[in-house]
Amino acid sequence: MFEHSNNTAASMMEPECDAFPSYLRVLPDLRVVLCTTHGCCYTRQWLSRHLLEQHRLKGRRRQRIESSSRLNDIATSNTDVVQPQDGTNEIRGLPTVLGFLCHLPDCDFRSTSSDRIRMHYNKVHQWKVLHQGAMPWNEAYVQTLFQQTQSQHYFAVVLADQAHPSATPQYIYPRANAPNNAAPASTRNDVQSSPPTVTDNELDQMMREYHADLQQEQDCVETARDVSEHTPWMKRTGIYAHLLGLERDELGPSCYLPGVQEEPSLFLICESIGRVLEKAMNALTHNRNKIAQTLRRHEARLLNTFTRREISPLDYITQLQNPKSLQTYIETWQRLICYWHRVVEQSHLRDTLFQPSDRQLEAWCKATDAASELASPTDPDRDEAFRDRLDRAVLEFSLAIIQHSVPRRKFDSVLVSYAAVRFWSHKQGSWMPVRNYTSILSQLIYDCQMVVLAQVLAMAGDNDNADIGAMIVDIRDQWLLNDTDGPVVELLENWVLSFRIGQTEVQPPQIHWRADGETLVWSDVILHLSDLHRIIFEGVADARRIFDEELCLSSRSSPACDIPGLDLRLLVDNWGDRKHGQSFLTDSRNAAYVDPLNDWVYSRVEKSQALYDTFWLETDANTCVVRADAVQQYEDAVQRFLRALMVPFFLGSGQQGRQTDFIGLKWRNTDYVPRNLFLLGGQMLFTLSNRMDQARERVFFISFLVSSLV
Repeated sequence: MFEHSNNTAASMMEPECDAFPSYLRVLPDLRVVLCTTHGCCYTRQWLSRHLLEQHRLKGRRRQRIESSSRLNDIATSNTDVVQPQDGTNEIRGLPTVLGFLCHLPDCDFRSTSSDRIRMHYNKVHQWKVLHQGAMPWNEAYVQTLFQQTQSQHYFAVVLADQAHPSATPQYIYPRANAPNNAAPASTRNDVQSSPPTVTDNELDQMMREYHADLQQEQDCVETARDVSEHTPWMKRTGIYAHLLGLERDELGPSCYLPGVQEEPSLFLICESIGRVLEKAMNALTHNRNKIAQTLRRHEARLLNTFTRREISPLDYITQLQNPKSLQTYIETWQRLICYWHRVVEQSHLRDTLFQPSDRQLEAWCKATDAASELASPTDPDRDEAFRDRLDRAVLEFSLAIIQHSVPRRKFDSVLVSYAAVRFWSHKQGSWMPVRNYTSILSQLIYDCQMVVLAQVLAMAGDNDNADIGAMIVDIRDQWLLNDTDGPVVELLENWVLSFRIGQTEVQPPQIHWRADGETLVWSDVILHLSDLHRIIFEGVADARRIFDEELCLSSRSSPACDIPGLDLRLLVDNWGDRKHGQSFLTDSRNAAYVDPLNDWVYSRVEKSQALYDTFWLETDANTCVVRADAVQQYEDAVQRFLRALMVPFFLGSGQQGRQTDFIGLKWRNTDYVPRNLFLLGGQMLFTLSNRMDQARERVFFISFLVSSLV
């Protein structure tokens, strides 16, 4: 039983031992805690501040350390500390320096500065070197528990590698050049010699502590080390000051989207946010066949106005240009809700980051209750009613976030605090470039407008005569304009500032050449011209293989050499023809070369029984139709062909481009935009979608190998 109780006690002590950091060393005889990282002792009064400012520890971890039983006997203030006596063994972790002690028995003055000891002899003891000779102070290695000037009290120590004297205090040496007060030769040598050599183990320990301290600085948001680091962006936004002391690795996870299994209620709330915002965004879509309510242009201008008494006749809010951006904008607001949940409900980061309002807390309770009811197994027929209830609660909570009066400290708003957290790019492991941060602010401002629009549409309901514009103005004038007390004002100001910085900021060159003139460096990618040559030709070869074997259906019986080709030098192109469907392939002047090839693939299929059975299907009515699965396989081959051709297409033309730019290239005119693939003198060229003026200097030529495949 005795052994069992000991094991139990040991197991109970393990969590406490793990919570107590290794760089803190308790000195019970002196009633202080020694920080070996910073070489200083602390009382209870100053330990918490030291852990916060120097070690960047969060409140919970500091509380665990301060509540440790190891600190029960630690002094509360400096007056309760037991100061070591002269002759104390050297305390590992405290700096050891050479000190100067007054030799008079009734004087306790000591210092680490030879100038100050001389000043002491001159002023206190009126020592005159001309009449009394050299000042006979004593020398010793000294330490002090506290580094603050007002708390320093030096005491002489015996170095750790020396034996403690048994009789005379040999750890204190008389000054060697004092008359009639010279120390023995051996003692003088000890004084003149350097401090003891640091052993390999001690050096390893010092390096480990240095790297640990360096890593800790990298892990936490720290203060600026120099005045030059205080950029205008830092001063104006206050983002760094707001996030000071937080661990960078925890910033990203604080606003991660939830999993359906891990956080089911939060997952349902995020789904509800998607429904609410998407419904509001659909009101911006102009569709004459649409049954749902559509926002008029005048109302859209009112919603997109942020300055009092200034309404632009053209600047009205519109639907997102890229449909894929809709999900990105919705996720931005969903992450805001997740950030609220993890800070308020799960105590992530720091509980003082923002101050929830009573309205927000009440609305959040309603939203979580509705989500819990929807998550629990119920009658499927009632799910729609539960979803409507959840959507109303989520809309009310989102509106409470926007309608939060923060006239003094803007970071009291969860919206502003969340925007600050998003300035840290968890994926890149660094702060965003200011010019890139504008997109986050734009998304948040747009989402705020959609929340207001959703509230207005909910208030209007089925009333076709409701004054939507007046409802928008009523909310806008109180919470969205740039002279109100809401959190949106801070987002607007930061957006304007970041936008101006992005316009005036000189970006470092993304690409540069090395001195050999043949090596290209982009970011952390190094490419030699031979590498570019290989990439282009490998892409062309891959595209050629797909073109011959899968698009032109070549085989042993139908070799690739039978594939016809077009001599681009014989073709002409009318760039000014803007009719729908027109291109160089439909130009009547090229009919003699193009028309014989229009049905070439069909004729190849008909000549091969295997290909015929692959593509054609005979029906019961003795008719033939194309197999759907064969068409899908052919379309898949087309997409793989385009992907293989994408890199050679742009590298060969010397023009970088996104995947969307390549996919957006059109070889014939559409109802909305003209084509951007052209022929000129036997060469193929293109213009990007944002360069449609068709000026010669805006045109990019395609390499011959690629243009023949195109």
